[in-house]
Amino acid sequence: MTRPKLTLVEQVADANIDAMRTLAVALAPFLLPLLREELARGGALDELVDVVEHVPAPPRTLQAACRSGAIEGARKVGRRWIAPRVSVDAWMRAHGPRAAEKKGGARDDLDALRDRWARPTKGRKRA
Repeated sequence: MTRPKLTLVEQVADANIDAMRTLAVALAPFLLPLLREELARGGALDELVDVVEHVPAPPRTLQAACRSGAIEGARKVGRRWIAPRVSVDAWMRAHGPRAAEKKGGARDDLDALRDRWARPTKGRKRA
C-alpha cells in the first residue's frame, strides 16, 4: 500500500509536529520538576483577574503598581494588566484605605475596601 503524496503544507506541518515532540522530550527533565514545584505552591492554580476591573482605584495608580512589581505576578496582555487574584488582594490590603475601627473590632473585608475606594472623596467634586 503506497502512501498518498503530501502537499507542501502537510509536509511542513508534519515536520513541525516532529520538531515539537523532540523539543518536548528534550525539555521534559528540566520542566517537570519546575511544574511540580509550581503546582505544589498553588501558583499555577491562582485565578487571574484584570487588575483595573478588579480594584476600584485610579487606573494609573494600578498600572504603576503593576509596572513597578508591587503587584506580584502582574503581566501586561495587550492593553490590560492581568495578575493573580491573591496578589491583587494582598496589594489592596497593604495600600487600600484604612477603615476606622468599630466597637466590636475591625474586620478585614476586601468588599468593604472596594466600597470605600469606589466612593468619591469628600469635599472634592468630580467633573
